Amino acid sequence: MPHAPRDDALSEVVGFVLILGVLVLVMSLYQLYVVPAEGREDEIAQMNAVKDIFTDYKITLDSLWMNEESETRGVTTSTSFQLGTLGSSTVSGGVTMPVLRPIGSTAIVEVNNPDRSEVFRIYEGSVSDGDITEGNIIAEIDPGALEYESQNNYWIQQVYYYQMGGVFLAQDSGTTTRISPLISIYPTRDDVTCVVIRAIQITGGGAVGGSTPVRVDTRFRDSTVTYEPESYSEVTLLLETPDEKTGNTWRKIFTESAKREGLDADWYDIDYFGGDASRPYITIYGKSGASDESETDVTLDLKHYYFAVTVQNVASQID
Repeated sequence: MPHAPRDDALSEVVGFVLILGVLVLVMSLYQLYVVPAEGREDEIAQMNAVKDIFTDYKITLDSLWMNEESETRGVTTSTSFQLGTLGSSTVSGGVTMPVLRPIGSTAIVEVNNPDRSEVFRIYEGSVSDGDITEGNIIAEIDPGALEYESQNNYWIQQVYYYQMGGVFLAQDSGTTTRISPLISIYPTRDDVTCVVIRAIQITGGGAVGGSTPVRVDTRFRDSTVTYEPESYSEVTLLLETPDEKTGNTWRKIFTESAKREGLDADWYDIDYFGGDASRPYITIYGKSGASDESETDVTLDLKHYYFAVTVQNVASQID
């Protein structure tokens, strides 16, 4: 007699499908929540490492120009940047499935990005008197910049850059100063206002992108301009930038430079030239104020240093 129908095999198939469904659900939740969290942590750690590299880079360049009288001119220093989190080259390694690992980010290191074309000018005179003309320029500086632009997949996009001896961080929300540029404004005991500027100019060009290591070579050039300290009745510092966010940041820099030394508010004026947020300026009058142009109680101490910077790929392995 034929055997009666049995559901044993069907129950095993149903059980296997249920287990497979649970596994798919767990993997989906892992991809949705855990993978982005891990990727975000990796990219935050990477950007913190970039910040530290720029801090070290600033210290290195400062040590070169501070010791210019020694054998530092012509010296080349190298700094290494890791572009991105390198996850893209390691997702297939180990026992972890690639789909359960964050996607590796990339980045770009660039010297003198054409979009960052700031010009820093120093004038004898003030904006209110209409003295901001070509004939009154004491110095014009094209500072240039070395920048690291992230290509993050899970964290906000950030751009760190070194300019005029300072370190800046640019995001979609604006630009902030991590390390202040080399500008000081302070009064002396003789009621003379000193304006001390160490202008660092980055020359060169080039960009490298991807996820490979990059080497940045910086040479302290022989061509350095030294201005003898001179006294003026009024001195104006003006920055021209194509980005209003950068202009707002430099206005804060001018404000902090005057306030941190307790400079009297009547001794300087800070605003935007022509109301244009991309052209912030500060005019230093000194103790005599804006009404007295006969007193030369503003001393300008300016030195202009040049650094040649190049970027190039670093081989990840030796054949």
